Amino acid sequence: MRSLFHSAILGSLLLLAAPAVVCPQTDEYQVKAGFVARFASFVDWSPEALGGAGVPFGICVLGRNPFGKALETFVDGKNVAGHGIQIRQLSDVRMAAGCEILFVSGSERLRFRFILDAVPGGVFTVGDAPDFIAQGGVANLWIDQGKVRVEINADAAKARNLKVSSRLMMLAKPQPAGQRE
Repeated sequence: MRSLFHSAILGSLLLLAAPAVVCPQTDEYQVKAGFVARFASFVDWSPEALGGAGVPFGICVLGRNPFGKALETFVDGKNVAGHGIQIRQLSDVRMAAGCEILFVSGSERLRFRFILDAVPGGVFTVGDAPDFIAQGGVANLWIDQGKVRVEINADAAKARNLKVSSRLMMLAKPQPAGQRE
């Protein structure tokens, strides 16, 4: 009798736990892809920086792509100042011409300084590693109490001739030297 009772309780617990296993949780990089895609709305892109009509707005990923197809999903059918958005995978920083936003994957961590020094001016650089801002990146995405947070290096943005919206600056945690508390 006791074993039947325990089996019934165990079965009930497994049924309650099943939806958590079956229902897909929002992946960290799906949320981060949404941030990367939306950064385009929070930077003033000059017409010169965007190029002529028909030139796509480039969102590029350098290194291992942690987003899968999530970036493509977020930008599908959208545009920036009349420019269609194109997602590009880069294997070398020298391919960054035509990128307005460049996500530098954590797989490139040992080369952050080199990469950030080589990125052309006017490119909004994004990473998700603790030392990305300290190395000269403009924006960093990090997890705090289960939520994706943004930190912005205003000095790096200014050095890249980027005008970051005050709305983003209010939402983000400013990090002039990239030290997180």
